[in-house]
Amino acid sequence: MNYTKLTDQELILLIQSDPQAHFEALLYRYENQVFVYACRLLNYNQENAEDVCSEVWYKCYKSILAFNTKKKFISWVYQITHNQAIDYIRKHHKIQIQSIDKSSEAFFIESKSYSSEDKLIYIQHILQLLNPQDRSLLTLHYLEEKTVPEIAEIFSLLPKLISLKLFRAKRRAQKIAKLHYPTLIFD
Repeated sequence: MNYTKLTDQELILLIQSDPQAHFEALLYRYENQVFVYACRLLNYNQENAEDVCSEVWYKCYKSILAFNTKKKFISWVYQITHNQAIDYIRKHHKIQIQSIDKSSEAFFIESKSYSSEDKLIYIQHILQLLNPQDRSLLTLHYLEEKTVPEIAEIFSLLPKLISLKLFRAKRRAQKIAKLHYPTLIFD
């Protein structure tokens, strides 16, 4: 069957009729996106992200029959990923940093006097020093390019509250950056 022409809603309805036969199509559609998000939340440790993702997809499979197809699937799976990553952080306390991808360069550093590699190192360090919720909010908004309403759906909060939390998270990130990298320029 050609799943690529199906909308998420159509695919989920098909999965709900026979999860064993069709769930893999949903997994293939979103596994990379979920993995990248988990990596970013877990300071780019791929092994930890793989552990989290396996739990995420297990929970999705177990709960797909109860999923409300009027909601966005990606918001639901991001919410599960966020919760699993936070649980993983709480259980393992120490998370090793590995690498960061170049797309995060646009995060919030606007200085042309630093090389791209330097900016990536700074962003990696700044994200590491943030609390998990701030890291998650900034990752969703700046790196995953989610809108405030999409983030609100993921966190089950009002968009105005997400805007406020984003503002505060960015301000905390900027304070950390100014402390460690005082010559950087921020927007």
